Amino acid sequence: MGGDPQATRGPREVAAGVSGRRRFGRHLDGVPWIQAPSEGEAQAAFLARRGDVWAAGSKDYDSLLFGAPRMVRFLAVSSTEFLPSQGRSRYVAPEVLDLEENLAHLGLTRDQLIDVAILVGTDFNDGVKGIGPKTALKRIKDWGSLDRASAEVRRQLPDHLEAIRAFFREPPVVEPGDLAPRPVDAGGVQRFLCAERDFAAARVQSVLDRLRAARPSTRRLEDFA
Repeated sequence: MGGDPQATRGPREVAAGVSGRRRFGRHLDGVPWIQAPSEGEAQAAFLARRGDVWAAGSKDYDSLLFGAPRMVRFLAVSSTEFLPSQGRSRYVAPEVLDLEENLAHLGLTRDQLIDVAILVGTDFNDGVKGIGPKTALKRIKDWGSLDRASAEVRRQLPDHLEAIRAFFREPPVVEPGDLAPRPVDAGGVQRFLCAERDFAAARVQSVLDRLRAARPSTRRLEDFA
């Protein structure tokens, strides 16, 4: 394996979606956005650590490995989780995970949490066969780190172990710039969605009218925590 942990991933056909969001994201909808140079969770964790945002929102626990001090999962108007074994979805209430609180509860450092994740498997490695979350936690607490793992386990660790660790500790991110919300560009939204993408003009206008009539909230996400 090479030194880039992302090299273990398969190709992703996201260029068209990213391009569309870039164009729509030029504040047409009034929502500030950032194009992450690598992992979205890494960029969100960076913003949360700086205090630019209250929390990183994701279903992916990688946010904690990247150092997000606080993570919100299932943040949606109506959030569901698909259960493959039952072939159905279920409602899931939003939850807040505090990194330091969970590290203290587990008796781990963040570096040790990263090692636990590597044992189980991450986006960048397959994990060690036969080791699940509970066993991984026990092993890292016994060993202190993967550097003192048994010879059998070390043989199954990825060749680019240090690159994975370094990627979680210091991932590529960008400075955010201006994150202030802006007014909706109604004309720009109509052109982008209706003229260029054939959305129904009446439906788009209906949403724009509701946005225009809505009173801005003075409450912040942390007010609900």
